[in-house]
Amino acid sequence: MSDAASAVPTELARLAALVDEALPAAVAPAMGRVRALHPSLDPWADELEGMLAAGGKRLRPALLLLGHAAVGGVDEQAVLPAGLALELLHTCALLHDDLLDDADERRGRTTAHVSFAETHRGEGWAGDHARYGAAAAVLVGDLAFVVADELFLAADVSAERLLSGLRAFTRLREEVMAGQALDVQAAASRLTSRELALTVAAAKSGRYSVARPLEIGALLGGASPQAAAALARAVEPLGQAFQVRDDLLGVFGDAGTTGKSAAGDLREGKRTLLVAEAAARLPGT
Repeated sequence: MSDAASAVPTELARLAALVDEALPAAVAPAMGRVRALHPSLDPWADELEGMLAAGGKRLRPALLLLGHAAVGGVDEQAVLPAGLALELLHTCALLHDDLLDDADERRGRTTAHVSFAETHRGEGWAGDHARYGAAAAVLVGDLAFVVADELFLAADVSAERLLSGLRAFTRLREEVMAGQALDVQAAASRLTSRELALTVAAAKSGRYSVARPLEIGALLGGASPQAAAALARAVEPLGQAFQVRDDLLGVFGDAGTTGKSAAGDLREGKRTLLVAEAAARLPGT
């Protein structure tokens, strides 16, 4: 392995630590405004802050910063807010994904929909506790989605670069939502194929986790749309591999290490590449 290649994980770790350090102060103003609306909103703001504080790989914001540096960007602080926006978007996705998967735990914490449902039950409030928990998880996720926009627009770059990066950020969001919808549809219809599994992996992770963050960072750093798109295409297979690895961990991984149940994907009937390959090898299929 070359010195340059071996240095990438070290640099990603440094950038992830930078994101960890910046996140609390970045979201504090928005959470302050939410809390100021009414005291009963404190737990909602607490949940979002708790999700962010619980850790995570911070891969997407780190890759955005790496993409910015790759095209000659030198002021990582200028584009750090856009990286934080990716982390807020990812938090939204996790909150919604946990609800869709009926997961009990994430990052060593009780998932939002379960936690809010328990509060509802414990307080003896009116209505169905599970429905309340689901509504709360959706709305906390939506709050993260909105704060992500606020943070992205705080990037200190020219208006032209910001608009270019925002367009790519919008495509990223379209793709991950479409990938999630395909995932849900495939599980419900029991549609199993390698092609579909790879399409879902590309949308949910290949572009969302790797290609688009690098592309956005490059655009914010002044790369042309053509050059940034070429960078995204070059690394998309790496992103697909990231999703396939995640699917394997979703079945064979240690829950204490991954922070989520190892039975969730199979219980939900997700048509991952692992499932598609298994089905293709079954007699008579």
